[in-house]
Amino acid sequence: MARTVPVTEEIAEETTSLLKETGLHGHKYAIDEAPAAVALRQPGPVTVFTSDEAGMRKLCADGVVVPWSPPPDGDDRPLTLPGPSGRRTGARCPFRCIPPR
Repeated sequence: MARTVPVTEEIAEETTSLLKETGLHGHKYAIDEAPAAVALRQPGPVTVFTSDEAGMRKLCADGVVVPWSPPPDGDDRPLTLPGPSGRRTGARCPFRCIPPR
């Protein structure tokens, strides 16, 4: 069952701690940190679908299952979201934390 989880101030603080604990920094991991923090808070096991398998594995370690496969058309470039102006921002599409049945 998939669900949407708001990023609260508490989760935002956890994301900062998560980056410090893992020694990761920069734009690439800043995008992944909130979904990773949310996933790690869920009763396990949790599966996170992402286009950045390596980054999510670094942030989640063994706490979350991160399957990955290229899109059916073979295009393995990260998906992006349009910004307020409608231009692509480079931000990855939202992640879904899905506990197995």
